[in-house]
Amino acid sequence: MAAHGSASASLANAGAGAISLRGGVQFVPAPGATSADDARRVDANSRADAFFLQAANRIEDAVLLTRDDVPARIGALAETYKSAISASMEEQKAAISASVEQARVAATAQAEGARQQVLSEHSTTVSTIHSETDSAIESLRAAYDSGLMLVDEQESTTLDSVNSLYAQARIAHEALGPTVGDECVQLGEEYAEEYEDCKINKKDRFFAGYLTDRRAEAQMKAARETAKGYRKSLVDTATKQAGEAMKGRQLDRCGVIAAARRARETLDTQYEQLVAALESSRTQALTQAETTRDSMMASVDSAFIAELARLDRHEHDQRQSVNDTGYLQQVLIELAAFASATSIQSAVTGAIDTLVQALTGVRDLFSTQSAPEGEQLERILGQAMGGLEGGLDGLVSQVEHGAAGALERVDGVGNQGLEAMLRLGQSSEEATAALVDSFTASMGALAAGATTSFGQQRDAFTTQAQQVASDGATGLETVATGFQTTCTTILTHVESALVDSADALEQSLRDSKAQLDCDIPVQAQEAASKEQPAWKGVLAVVLIIAIVIVVALVVGPAVIQRGGCAAERAGRHRGSRDHWNHSGWCHCRRGDVGRHPGPQQLGVGRAPHGGRGQGRAPGCDWRRVRRGRGRPHPERRQERGPSVRGQHRRRCGAGSRHPAHHG
Repeated sequence: MAAHGSASASLANAGAGAISLRGGVQFVPAPGATSADDARRVDANSRADAFFLQAANRIEDAVLLTRDDVPARIGALAETYKSAISASMEEQKAAISASVEQARVAATAQAEGARQQVLSEHSTTVSTIHSETDSAIESLRAAYDSGLMLVDEQESTTLDSVNSLYAQARIAHEALGPTVGDECVQLGEEYAEEYEDCKINKKDRFFAGYLTDRRAEAQMKAARETAKGYRKSLVDTATKQAGEAMKGRQLDRCGVIAAARRARETLDTQYEQLVAALESSRTQALTQAETTRDSMMASVDSAFIAELARLDRHEHDQRQSVNDTGYLQQVLIELAAFASATSIQSAVTGAIDTLVQALTGVRDLFSTQSAPEGEQLERILGQAMGGLEGGLDGLVSQVEHGAAGALERVDGVGNQGLEAMLRLGQSSEEATAALVDSFTASMGALAAGATTSFGQQRDAFTTQAQQVASDGATGLETVATGFQTTCTTILTHVESALVDSADALEQSLRDSKAQLDCDIPVQAQEAASKEQPAWKGVLAVVLIIAIVIVVALVVGPAVIQRGGCAAERAGRHRGSRDHWNHSGWCHCRRGDVGRHPGPQQLGVGRAPHGGRGQGRAPGCDWRRVRRGRGRPHPERRQERGPSVRGQHRRRCGAGSRHPAHHG
């Protein structure tokens, strides 16, 4: 645009030069001229003035054509295409909004279809849960009525004794966790004190910074965190094992009830437990079905909301793309128009300048000569006018040709802009269709998932309820046939088993505690290895210590079996331990027990041993402590007693080469 303004100014200046041609021509009077000579000179001046006036007018016409008419034609075409592109922009944006709105309607329909599928599957599952539970309860009621006459009155005292033994045993089991756990915490503090002795309380080197102190602090923290982790794990383990020990209570109660004289009350209790278990299962299953329904509905809603947001972003982005593309195409049209007009004006300016200079030279030459004869002057002016007319006609022809070419270029750029807008609209339509297809597929997957999930839940519940009914009926039929003489034996074995369980738990916890002497150095070495020299920058290290303790103890409802009770020999029903307790319908999987975790099980890697030629592992340098560097005050050492390292060597072996013992 600046170039076009400059070219227009230059053309105007060239046209202004033609104005000087209108100033008139004065031939030089001849010496001794007569009146006739003066009259001929005046006539010659008039003819020359007419010639130069006509030349100036033609030049001005060419200038006006180039400066005003041609740019106006080019500009009009450019504005036409700009208006067409503006209209196309609005059309494409309207099409985009309409397409996105259709996508919203389709997404709404897909989401509603998925919701209806989820609700339908949930309704079917609820009906199945109720029908299977009611059928199982009816089956148990029939078995309960048939066995009600076979029991006696011995229930109360024996059941109270069983309850008391288990309550005392639970307290004893749970108390073992804090006891052994506090010992672990104390051991961790001893290690932390030893690691604190490794501090040198100054920088190692300029670039390393306080590396030794930071590593010692990391080891102290690791020691404490590891010990606390052990304590928590031991407390949790003791609590869990106490719970496991309590699982035998229901089975022992059932054994007492089966042997009790108060047969009706015993069967009442057992029957109520079975019914309660079934009702609990019903409630849990209904809750699970409701949770599944809510989760899937939430998934549908979440996906639907996300899809609407994607469509909104898509609509905004596509409309913005239309605006950007349309504006760019309009700018390109303007640039093409200005460039074409500038090119034409620059060419005409040069021609006009040359022509004006030539005519000015002729006029100046006339002013230095006497007036030619009439015929000679006529011939000179005629020849000049012919050349002038031919040159101006050629110039005008070139201008028109250039204007035609400019219009063609603007036309080409305009058509390209319109095609670009059409392509953009097609691309937007395809992108919208892709979003619709993706959401349709996701809703289909959610609906299929609902069918599968609820179907599996129905099948599992049906199998479980029928198994409970079958096993429960068998147990009710056999509970009153062989336990009358075994109640005292049951109590004796219950007490013995619970004492053995507590002893075994304590031994297991202490065996697990013994591993702490090996785990603290591993965790401390790992923590120290994460501390870097200062020149590497400050790196935030999050210490994560995973403590896993596997206690070699399984306490379950197997007391009566060791007592050799008559009911076992009579064929107690299978699975009663699962159906007669109040733990719901979840069956715990048995894990490996009796093994202590090594460093890999604890989630830590083995740090490299230090030594000559291998570099030093980070952390406390025990050799430095032996040489006296970083050694605590003698009084502090005396107060602390034996070093943790010495204790570790005694616990883990005198020849221990644990990584934490090396610099």
